[in-house]
Amino acid sequence: MAKQKKPSKAMYAAIGLTAAESAVVENKLRDVFGLLTDSPYGNVIVAGEDVSRIIVMCKRVARYNHAISEENLDLLAAIFRALETVTTDRNFLVHAQWFRLDEAGVHLGLRSSRVATSKDGQGTSEGFKWHVTDALAVAEAYTRIADALDVFVERAYPDSEMVPPHTRAQAERIQAFTQKLLKGWDMPPVRADETEQDPAQRTQPA
Repeated sequence: MAKQKKPSKAMYAAIGLTAAESAVVENKLRDVFGLLTDSPYGNVIVAGEDVSRIIVMCKRVARYNHAISEENLDLLAAIFRALETVTTDRNFLVHAQWFRLDEAGVHLGLRSSRVATSKDGQGTSEGFKWHVTDALAVAEAYTRIADALDVFVERAYPDSEMVPPHTRAQAERIQAFTQKLLKGWDMPPVRADETEQDPAQRTQPA
């Protein structure tokens, strides 16, 4: 049996960058929830909750916060859709065990999964081939989502001190991405869905 190769430094870096950028988004979401509730205890309420739970809680509060305009509610909903899409990729990327393949930049990720009940799905893990650029794209998606959250706060809460200052170039880039979200732009296809199959059947080209 061939010896399995450790991931490249570039892949390790991409995984770390994704984890870091997703943490930024998670913290911004907690701050947004605090703004939506208009309560100093907002961060206490969502302490320890994962991103999916925070999104649900933000959606519930936003529906009853009549100070938020329809336009800003649409932006927030678009951000949540993008985040819900990319989170599946993020979770696979961060929690899988990775091995470097012979093809330059390509890696195989394996992650434990629930045992399938169908006769054709006997595996206990799922596997996907990813290129380093795929991992970097997930990190970039989180960076853009963090920017879009800043835009929401700037529009809905102009007096908030939550948003850091941006250069003109950064502001133009952020506005362009925000317009994409509002026009129904879809995140790149999810590479790691939740279907339970044997890794040999689930690997896909990078």
